[in-house]
Amino acid sequence: MHAMFKVSDVDGNAHLLGKRPDTPPINAALDNASFASYVDTFPNVRGDAMASGIPGVVTNAGDSTSLVGDTTAA
Repeated sequence: MHAMFKVSDVDGNAHLLGKRPDTPPINAALDNASFASYVDTFPNVRGDAMASGIPGVVTNAGDSTSLVGDTTAA
């Protein structure tokens, strides 16, 4: 288990899958693809989830907000 999980309440509630060649079916199975980063300049993982039609939330890091644009619910 990742060291960060061991010191948080996430341990036992999350799975690190590692590098995968089959991300489209995994993304399609998601209900939400949140991306919480404060340093990533361009989150490819968020773009992949958007390509699968998966809603999500991003932080204001790098190009995250420009990637999703103005998609706030009214």
